[in-house]
Amino acid sequence: MQIKKTIVLVGLIIIIIIAGAFITLNQRRDSGFSYSENIDFEENLGGWVKDSDVPIDPNNDQPVSWSISRVSSLAKSGDYSLEYYIDGSQDDGTIWVEKRIKTEGVSSAEIEVSFDFYSESESFNVIAKVVSYAGISNPETEEDFTTLDPANQVGGWKNYSHSQKLSVIENEEVWIGVGITVAWETEMYYNIDNLRVSIK
Repeated sequence: MQIKKTIVLVGLIIIIIIAGAFITLNQRRDSGFSYSENIDFEENLGGWVKDSDVPIDPNNDQPVSWSISRVSSLAKSGDYSLEYYIDGSQDDGTIWVEKRIKTEGVSSAEIEVSFDFYSESESFNVIAKVVSYAGISNPETEEDFTTLDPANQVGGWKNYSHSQKLSVIENEEVWIGVGITVAWETEMYYNIDNLRVSIK
């Protein structure tokens, strides 16, 4: 009889421990945090920061020329977009904008990134690749990024998207980046607008 009582007691303790762990896990997952952003760069960069991983130009021993600028000459929404320019003559280089987003109380997250991307003309040659990043650390190199698709799939605007599930989030922050990677030895211009980020 005593043995049966002990077994029942141990069973109840195990059930309580499992239930407590389940509740704690759900509390962490359901912390109420969500993040949504839709920026078309009408006023400024909205906290997005320019960055690059580019080679040295052997002609002047300086990094190859590149820029990311708000321009009013072309837009998908409103009056402005971001213009990406890079001298791809070294057949290398990645440029992007990035943003750090605080995710207090979140241990995992599902991230959705989408944006409208403008190529001046359609080309069957891969001139550049459209890239994106969603992770827990600051992206610093071309290898950090996920290639979405080639640029120049159409002449005009095309929507690109990137989904990423993060099972572990350290320092209660995630980083998002969107940009281009050189794939052809030429100067190139592209535009990005309607950048949308969702974190749940």
